[in-house]
Amino acid sequence: MLRIIINNYKTLGKIPNNLISFLKKTGGKNNIHKNFPYIFINLSNKLMNQSGGRFSYLFCSYLNKSNYKIVAKLNFIYFLFLHPYKKLLLNQDFIYVRSMNTAQNSLVVKTKERKKMINVALGLQTLNESFHYFLPFPMHPVQVDNYNIKILEEFRETKRKIRIFFSGSWTQNQYKVPLEKFNVLTRFEVISHVINIFYGDGIVKSITETKELYEFLNSNNSKEKLLFLT
Repeated sequence: MLRIIINNYKTLGKIPNNLISFLKKTGGKNNIHKNFPYIFINLSNKLMNQSGGRFSYLFCSYLNKSNYKIVAKLNFIYFLFLHPYKKLLLNQDFIYVRSMNTAQNSLVVKTKERKKMINVALGLQTLNESFHYFLPFPMHPVQVDNYNIKILEEFRETKRKIRIFFSGSWTQNQYKVPLEKFNVLTRFEVISHVINIFYGDGIVKSITETKELYEFLNSNNSKEKLLFLT
């Protein structure tokens, strides 16, 4: 409890500086040229702050990689708690404004020849509706921030013994949402199946301490294993 109080106190102490950052980031003169392609983005507080700002960063980054200049609306709520993912967004060469005519949860694609508005929705409920575009949501924003096709090609060519299937938590409560509509199994179902089938054969090894992990990696264990780091 004391740790929570201290963390909250530290967070509240940052609010004045965050307010100054908000005013600086959104208070400059915006030179928008008529002949340059832009995308004006206005997301709700929920979408802007989803997963600590992860979604909004990925959303804007994908669109920016399509050679459009991003103009994003930000309000002070976004700056209240500056998660590292939010800082990734703020470090981009985007234009940030406090208000815009674009409707909430929509974006406007504007070029010299045309102008098109696209509505934005997030959640499983969107599967029951008709949409023209779907945006993939990768595991981590750093994948987008450090994207380099040459490095990825080098990784694919590299011969290595250690391969990461996926990382993150895998508790049943966090992954209880059924994914039949996607025709895939949940993370919990996949790992539970692997453990139930292979654990008694010595193929699966569970490691809980960092020291134990390094001891295993430095050993001459030639038999391939599936490691679960918990």
